[in-house]
This record gives sequence, C-alpha cells and structure tokens, in this order.
Amino acid sequence: MKIIALLRQSVSQPVTPSIPACIVPDSALVLPGRPVFIPDLGEGWQGQPVIALRVGRLGRDIAPAFASRYVDAVTVALRLHLPQVPADLSGGLLCGMDASLAPGAWIPVADLGDEPVHVTTPVADIEVDINSEIKSAVASVSRYMTLKMGDMILAAQAGDPVKLVAGQRVTASIDSREVLSVKIL
Repeated sequence: MKIIALLRQSVSQPVTPSIPACIVPDSALVLPGRPVFIPDLGEGWQGQPVIALRVGRLGRDIAPAFASRYVDAVTVALRLHLPQVPADLSGGLLCGMDASLAPGAWIPVADLGDEPVHVTTPVADIEVDINSEIKSAVASVSRYMTLKMGDMILAAQAGDPVKLVAGQRVTASIDSREVLSVKIL
C-alpha cells in the first residue's frame, strides 16, 4: 500500500504534470480512534485537511474517462504540516514522518452520487466535485506508477490549515456526515 500526496493548494488548482507530489509511507498513518500527537520537531505545527481517495482496483496509465472505476471510497484526512521548516530539518522527509496522517472514515463513492459534495472542516466550507477530483488525480498519478487496491491518493487541500493545539478535536464532514474526528495531544 502506498500513499501519494499531490501537493495542490486547493481543489480549484488543476492537476498538471508539474504539480509537486510526495510518496508518504504507510507508517505515517494514524490508526482510527487514536490521537494525533504534535511532533516536537519545530514549532507551529498545523493540520491540513485533504481530500483522500482510496483505490479499489489495480491499474496503470488510466484514462480520465475510466478513472472512476478505480476509486471505491473518499474521505477527508488530516495531514500534519510545518509551515516554516527549520534549516536543520528536511521538508521532504517531513512529508513522510511517522504518525502524520489521520484518515477519516471512508464513504463509498457510489453513495455520493454525481453532484458536487459539501466538505466542512474547522476553517472551510467548500463544494468539491469528487468525480472531477477522481478523474484528474487518478489519471495523473497512474501515468507514473501502478495503482493497487488500498493505495491512497491525497488529491487536494480542503481549505486552510488548522493551527494545532493540544487538547483540541479536529473534525470534518462530507455532505453532513462526519468522517473525521481526531483528538490532538
């Protein structure tokens, strides 16, 4: 299983071959029900809500017209982010830091229909065309690597980052269904 993070600033930014991306190891995942700990590497950690897609089928070099066949579920995940990386740390390595990605509960794509969905995070209230996200993200990523069942694509940021404070709970919902609720310690 692999996690591919497309580092798009928002869902309105188009997916192009020049979009930066990073491969996140599965050790970055925070298990469901577990808290997220603010790392002691640097100051000012933020939680970036992101639209996450789960791959449900094997495929490579997938055309946008067929991309929807390859994603079986969607959620909002919280990805830890350090806006100002100190000189003694590697920003590239922080992308794959252990316990830095908390995915929410998965909603089957079939349950969402063809209309844009309403995504609510602590700092944003946005409309997301999930079908468009699937087409562009899957086609772009599968051009370079084989997608396998269980892979996750972090397609785009869902609004502004949340300043993380010990003791808070970060939540997110898709069409009024809470998918993410994680305690910050």
